[in-house]
Amino acid sequence: MVIPKTDPKEMQRRWKVMLEAMEKEGIECLVLSENGFNEGGNPGATVYVTDIPPGNYTQYFLFAKEGISAFSCGPRGGKMALAAEKRDNILNNIQLPSIPSTTYSWTWFPEEMVKVIKHHGYKKVAFVGYHNVTMGTYKYLTENLPGVEFCDFTDQLDHIKAVKSEYELGLFQACVDLHDNLVAAVPSVLRAGIRKSEVRRRIRALAEDMNCTQLNILIGSFTTEPHKNASALDDYVIQKGEYFNVLVEVADHYNIWGECGRVFAMGMDPSPLMQKALADQIKVMDFVAASSVPGASPAEVFIKTNEMLAGMGYNVEKRFSVHGQGYEIVDRPMWVAEETMILQENMFYANHPNCINKDVRCGNTDNYVVKPGGSVKLSKTPREIVVIPW
Repeated sequence: MVIPKTDPKEMQRRWKVMLEAMEKEGIECLVLSENGFNEGGNPGATVYVTDIPPGNYTQYFLFAKEGISAFSCGPRGGKMALAAEKRDNILNNIQLPSIPSTTYSWTWFPEEMVKVIKHHGYKKVAFVGYHNVTMGTYKYLTENLPGVEFCDFTDQLDHIKAVKSEYELGLFQACVDLHDNLVAAVPSVLRAGIRKSEVRRRIRALAEDMNCTQLNILIGSFTTEPHKNASALDDYVIQKGEYFNVLVEVADHYNIWGECGRVFAMGMDPSPLMQKALADQIKVMDFVAASSVPGASPAEVFIKTNEMLAGMGYNVEKRFSVHGQGYEIVDRPMWVAEETMILQENMFYANHPNCINKDVRCGNTDNYVVKPGGSVKLSKTPREIVVIPW
């Protein structure tokens, strides 16, 4: 599959903003890494900065005003898979047969990074995402670059990439539309009497046919008492009289994540209790959207949302039910008590506060973008419980 290139003007915009932020702190070079082509690899920063899609193994990048140096697994002296040489601003494109399971190869990438950093004489280098950089790489760089000051640039880049350009918003809307189309197709593959694993495979096949690059399909069945009868086993056979929850989270061919989720009623009309839970959940989602405006604190919205849920008789959120999204499946800002980021216009996020108690469970999931008059819902899928008649 050919991964399309982001518009060169958009990439120039990103690099300009990043270099300006780096210059303010005297930072000359960034070290970025991601841990593979899957939803747990945390490739968001590298995709944003380089426009190079995730690889099957760990990839490292150096970003500086001179350009981008890319380091990936492959034949020694070869060029990066997925055609990094066709990307813009590539200064060095280095492949080595280094993988995490071979301890003797751990130093090979940082050895090459040290050469680049010394060649340009960088004196202040910043890491992006300490959780992505292996201890071996961090240790080698810091021990073999005497006189170089190391610091962290993760928070600064989080703030930069959280605010989307008009060009990015166009890409994000296309990703949301893709999710709407996938959820619209769910009734064609969902019915009582088949296993959950089959439903998951069919949805994944549809997503792959639509050129999605990364897939996270979450499904679950439950009765009116979800905590007493909830099966996480994929070999579970879906029963008539149950509710079935489908959450589609996929990254499109631009490696942009979105999500959309709905509840399906298997061969029955939704109960009054479920209909009330749906109406309540829509009220909570609308409250989050109306409160999430430029200048608002996600932490404060989170606290008020929990107060609203408790007042309606539902469980409070102890994880996160609203979160930034796009270059990561879950990204900043997070609507949690600890979030320090303040909302700005054109931040893109997923909104899915669930209405759950001992008797009922209901949760829609949609994508929104922050705007001055209140966040705008980009998802077009109707917020309803979909009845599967057979």
